[in-house]
Amino acid sequence: MSEIVLMGKTYTVRRATLADAIRRGRLEKETAAREYTDKDIRAASLLYPPLAACTDNAPSLDDFLAMLDTETDVWFLAVKAENPHWFPAAQDESGPNA
Repeated sequence: MSEIVLMGKTYTVRRATLADAIRRGRLEKETAAREYTDKDIRAASLLYPPLAACTDNAPSLDDFLAMLDTETDVWFLAVKAENPHWFPAAQDESGPNA
């Protein structure tokens, strides 16, 4: 488990359980079903489900999209450290914007 600070709040990121994996799938469906006017925002929103699924009291999707880029990197790296199997293509990258 690790603690991170996003938008002035502390969150706990943990190793994913089966329930978290199921939650990730549900969040992926909800995120994909949402309507977006900007293709870049839609693409960025695809990163949200794995981050939120294993983070206690995770920020909302709208808060995620409003975060500073540096904060999304912190969150991504924390989740990747706890659950590297969720990001096989990112094994050698330093963050989602690398």
